[in-house]
Amino acid sequence: MTTMAMFLAIGLTLVAKMPLADEEPITFTKTKLVYQEGDDSKTKKVRFRFETEALVIHDEKKLEKSNVIIRVPWSDFEEITYERSKHPRAKTAIFLSPFALFSKGKKHWLYLTFRGDSKLFQMDKKEYQAILMNLESKTGLDIERVIEE
Repeated sequence: MTTMAMFLAIGLTLVAKMPLADEEPITFTKTKLVYQEGDDSKTKKVRFRFETEALVIHDEKKLEKSNVIIRVPWSDFEEITYERSKHPRAKTAIFLSPFALFSKGKKHWLYLTFRGDSKLFQMDKKEYQAILMNLESKTGLDIERVIEE
């Protein structure tokens, strides 16, 4: 082995053993928490923040640490279910075009079960795939997928 190759091998070994800096949290801003208030179903805009140790869900409008709605360590997750459902586009048909009645919109739902509790979220069409990928990699759980055709 040449001297240059030996130095390169030693350098790569040292770099590989160095602890990695804390990764920057990944944040998603277009998710809604669905909850029950009396007989009504309500939604609240929230931020999903994928941190090293846990999923942190903040109130969308306020980002202070005191405004954390839910903080779940990755090991506390029990089950994750994703559902895509179709719904008629009645509002679009009324306001824009009657042809919209012949097409259907899609909604992306996320059902999280952790520590005996569960929460329902509606995800945005531009973020849902990245959220699912991050949840699967952080928790190590397989996501149950229900796709309505």
